[in-house]
Amino acid sequence: MPRPLLFDETEVINQSMKLFWKQGYVATGISQILQTADLKPGSFYNVFPSKKDLFIRSLVHYQKHIVASRIASHLDNKENPLDAIESFFLSSFEIVPENSMFGCLLTNTATEIGRQDTDISRAVWSGMEMIESAFKRRIIEAQVLSLIDAEKDPDALALHLLACFQGLSVVGRLTQDKNRLKRMTQSALDSLRLF
Repeated sequence: MPRPLLFDETEVINQSMKLFWKQGYVATGISQILQTADLKPGSFYNVFPSKKDLFIRSLVHYQKHIVASRIASHLDNKENPLDAIESFFLSSFEIVPENSMFGCLLTNTATEIGRQDTDISRAVWSGMEMIESAFKRRIIEAQVLSLIDAEKDPDALALHLLACFQGLSVVGRLTQDKNRLKRMTQSALDSLRLF
């Protein structure tokens, strides 16, 4: 009979997600995770077979709680689809304290791990597809409202926006110049009309 859990599994995943988000996968060691979560190795390994397993579960947690929440709060919460897209972009840096601008965990992982690990890259791509799908939905609405040319391919526009958003996330890790990030956001929105 398995022993009962002596810790909150979701909270451990959440705390680990924050460490991975701030420091990256490679730089975050198991000992640091154990210390942050106040866990003994035996308790940890009874639930998480490896750091990689915990990391993938952290990526899934990030998608369910951070990405989905931002999509609901910004992309799905405005009547004008272009305003919604702008709000989603701005949410990545405008309401974030300057000393905690860690970018997007999906983007950070894509640049750190790339395709070196199939399982991790699959988890990252799943989160990016969530964003791409939400962009596409609002782009189609904008086309119906004649805000974007209806002849343009919504799939291509959504991928373009995803690339712009990921680029913004990378630049956001390098600079806290919010005016520059706002200009990048405006350029991405302008490109929807010109693309």
